[in-house]
Amino acid sequence: MTSPPLNSPMHDPQPSDNSVLVSSSDRQRHRLDRIVAEVLNGETDDLHQILPFIAWKLRQFHLGHQYDPRDIFLDAYNRAVKAIALLRSLSLQHSTKDWTLC
Repeated sequence: MTSPPLNSPMHDPQPSDNSVLVSSSDRQRHRLDRIVAEVLNGETDDLHQILPFIAWKLRQFHLGHQYDPRDIFLDAYNRAVKAIALLRSLSLQHSTKDWTLC
C-alpha cells in the first residue's frame, strides 16, 4: 500500500496525538514525583499520610520487622513510573500504528 500524497489531508508524518500523549505522561510523572517528594519530606497533611498507613498494614500482617514502610512506598513509586512509561510507549505505538494503516 502506498502512502497518501503529501498534499492529502490524511498525510501527517507526525500524528498530532503524540504531543498530547507525551505531555500527558510527562505531567503524570511530574505530579507523581512531586507527591513522592512531599511524602518523603513529610510535607503532606494528615489526609495523605501514606507511610503511617503502610506501617500499620505491615504491623497488622506481622511484617513490621521484615519491611520498612519507605521501601514499600518506593517500590510502589517504581512500579508507577514503569506503568507510566509503559502506557506512554503503548500509546505512542498505537498512534503510530493507526497512522501507518491509513
